[in-house]
Amino acid sequence: MALTQSTPPSPPPKLVDEVTLGGAGYATAELNQTKLFSIISQTKNGMLVFNPQGQIVLCNNAFRAWFDHDNTIEFGQPLGTFFDTIDPETSRQLLSVLNDPKELHGELIIKQTPKRVYTYHLYPVYEHGQITEWALVFQDITAIRNTEKMRRDFVANVSHELRTPLSAINGYAETLLDGALEDPEVAFDFVQIIYNHSQRLSALVQDLLDLSKLESMEPTELVPVNLKNVIEKVVKTNMPNALEKQLATEVVFELDNPWVLGNQMNLEQVMTNLVENAIKYSKEEGEFRIRVYLDENAMTHVDVEDTGIGIEQKYWNRIFERFYRVDKARSREMGGTGLGLAIVKHIVQHHGGDVWVTSIPEEGSTFSLTLLPVDPETFDYESIHTAEDQETLEAVASA
Repeated sequence: MALTQSTPPSPPPKLVDEVTLGGAGYATAELNQTKLFSIISQTKNGMLVFNPQGQIVLCNNAFRAWFDHDNTIEFGQPLGTFFDTIDPETSRQLLSVLNDPKELHGELIIKQTPKRVYTYHLYPVYEHGQITEWALVFQDITAIRNTEKMRRDFVANVSHELRTPLSAINGYAETLLDGALEDPEVAFDFVQIIYNHSQRLSALVQDLLDLSKLESMEPTELVPVNLKNVIEKVVKTNMPNALEKQLATEVVFELDNPWVLGNQMNLEQVMTNLVENAIKYSKEEGEFRIRVYLDENAMTHVDVEDTGIGIEQKYWNRIFERFYRVDKARSREMGGTGLGLAIVKHIVQHHGGDVWVTSIPEEGSTFSLTLLPVDPETFDYESIHTAEDQETLEAVASA
């Protein structure tokens, strides 16, 4: 018979005899059996109870969801026959308390996809000095472990990214001190290399500072920003690099209202990172295109298309991770820090939008993002405090 929470074994009738606080006696409190099992059922931690004979007495919904997907637990089933299928070592440790009663703490790793990590706490339940049940409580700490791993990976990546330019600077500086300064041509080349690596180091530190600021940023009020002006400014700034590669450039606005809710500096940083990447990775005499339109969800949609090397689909989500590069050597060669797309993702999500990529290897990529459009009719003009803000909203209303 499959165990259900509506037919649990009867617990001792008197669950709490008396609660005392500061020496004062309080009235006897008895919890109704149905209420008790309802509480156990709804707790977010997984819970299983077994008796001193090692037979399963009950389990709650969270435990079933984590460990019993096929609903195979039977009332009275030996604990070992169930846990042996999950993790034999954990099963052995849990059963050891039947002969050597003691509290247990441990960690259980379910090596499936995706991997899950749980901590467990096993403790005895006493009545009249005798153990009547064993309570086993599980807590899902997968998110904590993933965060810890991300932190370790981040520190390792930062150390590696810093070490590379620092080692180069140190090596070439030592060579200059050892006599290369006497050869003007060699000295100039070495100083140029040192300068390039110092620029890369500076860019990396700046991106780290930007990312740290974004991650710790408190939610701020978003104001109307003219996205058309932002994009035109970024494209104009990067046009010399596009012309150098003989890239055809096209910017298309397919909407009447270019205003979005945001922070102008942040949006300029987003567009700068995407446009720089589009130019950097596009092939010579290729093209990059920016298209802005209102999508089916009434969001302002921006596509930045390039004719670059493309990205395999298995990397589409990962490229927005910090320091993740599909081609590490090529990215460093082009001066990338590995943080640009992570910064883009943080900013766009902070603005209430989303960002993603679609791509065809060797043909090009399209980076897409959504932003909240401004609705001029919803603005409260009384909340505007500066003349500049007033002019902005008047411009919105007339757009």
